[in-house]
Amino acid sequence: MIEEESDAEAKAQPFVNNNSGLDLREKGSFIWQKETLNFNDNTRKRDFIGDLYLPQSQAPVPVLIISHGVADNRNTFAYLGEYLASYGFAVVALEHPGSNTQQFQNLLLGAAKEAVETPEFIDRPQDVSFVINELTSLNQNSPQIKDKLNLQQIGIIGHSFGGYTALAIAGAKFDFAKLKRECRADNYNLNAANASLLLQCLALNLPANVDYKLQDKRIKAVFVMNPSIGSIFGEKGLSAIELPVMLLGGSDDAVTPHLLEQVCPFTWLKTPDKYLVKIQGGTHVYDNQGLAGAVPLPSPLANPDPLLSQKYIQIMTLAFAKTYVANDPQYRQFLSPSYVQTISKPSLPIQLVRLLTAKTVI
Repeated sequence: MIEEESDAEAKAQPFVNNNSGLDLREKGSFIWQKETLNFNDNTRKRDFIGDLYLPQSQAPVPVLIISHGVADNRNTFAYLGEYLASYGFAVVALEHPGSNTQQFQNLLLGAAKEAVETPEFIDRPQDVSFVINELTSLNQNSPQIKDKLNLQQIGIIGHSFGGYTALAIAGAKFDFAKLKRECRADNYNLNAANASLLLQCLALNLPANVDYKLQDKRIKAVFVMNPSIGSIFGEKGLSAIELPVMLLGGSDDAVTPHLLEQVCPFTWLKTPDKYLVKIQGGTHVYDNQGLAGAVPLPSPLANPDPLLSQKYIQIMTLAFAKTYVANDPQYRQFLSPSYVQTISKPSLPIQLVRLLTAKTVI
């Protein structure tokens, strides 16, 4: 389905590199520094941290914020933060305290009851907004950061639960009626096919009659990997997003199934600037470090080629962020199925589509 559509789109628009000096497979030319930032939100009584990758630049640089998945942390996507900083982005890799590595380790030790605390559905997007507020202050007052950030150009990157986080702050709305239907205990077939419902159904513990107002209009574009979104947002909730969106997933993802959690949600998006990326043979993770660095990954979860998968993520994120966050038109050529074919490897093929519809999926 996706392979055929990608081939058709690629044939309709062959790739021609209009700037032979650009090779997204290589690191960029910017020198960058890493600094750990401490965030203290007194209103929510929530303290958390993030790593800032800041490139050396004469002009203010655009900003990307990374939100990790369950049992992960701010180091999970260090390879992505370093790469994007080398191309002139300031990157903040967050660590969400109620759903991070430490929370999962606490669960294993009996010190926590859940891998994810229910308030995280609200706290995570609010973490992002708080960080933008803090970056605004630092950009005005910090000797190290003053006037170095272009806060008119902010994008967000999210993986798994971080994908939910990114889309929530981009304007997606809860569809509690749909979620309640699909989380019914007797709905066995759907539950068995989609492990991510174990996470999504936790949101039913939230009051359903509240307008949570999680959207932050300072976000300009959204890149999400393996998000858990199909039931918690559904077509009704995702159709509210007006920003550019790229959805990336793996065909062999046993946690957030590609069809249910990326392909169908892609067809529900109404934004004209949307992209769907599929890694054939890809799984839910992009390294094989194990859950929280403590529990070995079972073979269905392990990534067959972590380094190649990470390279794909770097390239696609850069092309998307340069186009829609930094507004650099020379990178739009890399957001094409024909370009993606040039970087695809037979051992782990990657495809991109833009025109997939619900009728095509069905």
